[in-house]
Amino acid sequence: MSTPNKLPSFQQACLAADNANAAVYLVGVPATTTPGRLEVHHITLSPTNPNNPNNPNFINSKLISSSQVDPNNNSNNAWTSNSLKACFTYPSSPLLSNPIMVIQFDPYRTQFTSIRPGGIMDAPTNLNMTNLAFVSPRLFTLSGYFGAFEVFNVFTNFATNSAWMGVRLNYTNGVDQVRDSQLTNYPSRTPMIALGTYTSTLSTATQGYSIVFDTTGQGQAYPAIGNATPVLGPQDRILSLGSSYNVNMNGARLTMDAIPVTMANTGFILDKGSDGSTVVYSITPDQSAMLHRVSIAGGPPFSPAMAATALNKQIVTYSNSIGAGPVLNIFDLTTGTWSGPGLADGSSFGSYPGGGGYNSNNQPSQQQEIPIGVIVGGAIGGLVVLTFSFFLYFSIKYRIRGSQQMASNGSASAGMQSHRSGVSSAATRSQVDRKTRQDRKSGF
Repeated sequence: MSTPNKLPSFQQACLAADNANAAVYLVGVPATTTPGRLEVHHITLSPTNPNNPNNPNFINSKLISSSQVDPNNNSNNAWTSNSLKACFTYPSSPLLSNPIMVIQFDPYRTQFTSIRPGGIMDAPTNLNMTNLAFVSPRLFTLSGYFGAFEVFNVFTNFATNSAWMGVRLNYTNGVDQVRDSQLTNYPSRTPMIALGTYTSTLSTATQGYSIVFDTTGQGQAYPAIGNATPVLGPQDRILSLGSSYNVNMNGARLTMDAIPVTMANTGFILDKGSDGSTVVYSITPDQSAMLHRVSIAGGPPFSPAMAATALNKQIVTYSNSIGAGPVLNIFDLTTGTWSGPGLADGSSFGSYPGGGGYNSNNQPSQQQEIPIGVIVGGAIGGLVVLTFSFFLYFSIKYRIRGSQQMASNGSASAGMQSHRSGVSSAATRSQVDRKTRQDRKSGF
């Protein structure tokens, strides 16, 4: 259902950048549909749109796909309006035909589907997980990718050695999904939120970090190595977590409602500030162990149901409050400013009962804010490296494939000649053997 400002209204939604990195997909279930109808809207963004003063951050919203249940009319696969959701963009090349993946989180069931930009939606699946579910998108960390694979460190509702599990998802083949409960190290048993980062790789071992913040207010960063090769048996691991190191919280106190956002090798956390507005923290674990509060003021009102995604040098958020209705806000990493409706006048560093921010015994002058240029340099530098590595990988891949094809053609020709020689020699030996037997029968 769309509202007068043309944005659809969802209780729980997720956002994902489109494959051209020029717009976002907004995915959710209207509360008015029974059974739930999953809707996918393609939203074109604009810094300022004078034709829409109520919501200036977008030009239009277009419904491109919707689905209620799977083709077999399995009511267990119905989508629900109040379930938490997460969206992930296809990890590899920005081809317009690449899908996005949508995940719905319920207490005892996790549901997946892939959606192509043309609006084609795969039938929902739970990946044959019986009595196993992923708990929350806040505990679902993207820690590496290679080709069509993305590797996650996930907190589940089931524990053998630990409730943490390595998961590998394949966007192009819904059947090829792998889970592994065996990790080299296990994060906290009482996690609050988790944040993932990743770097590009030309090998079949993905690289990144899984950062887990627990209920004591501490953070641990784990180097994460993922496996993108075929899994041949139970001895093959999906995710290996290295020895962790402590995150320097820099006086920050996160809440249970904080929202993680991954932008390549830099992770961001959106949380509730002392004045109720949205504050932004950042960490680049392969460069520093410190969690920084970004030097900004005047964010939109924070909501635990807020959806967020990275888009180029921006963080796009969607929220839906009773008074304001659905709105889009954009945080620009280049300028360090928010845009959109309902922005606060500024953010303070004082304590907030039940909210995030900094401890009241820490004075603002003692806090280490990070200049926005440093964040932009790290995040954009990571994206540049990813783009270059991706180009280099496929250049090498095609060169190797061409060389292998030439070698294969030569080998095939030689093989055919060898095969013919073998047949001829075998035939000659057979004739000799028959002649010998005939000679023996003849008494010669």
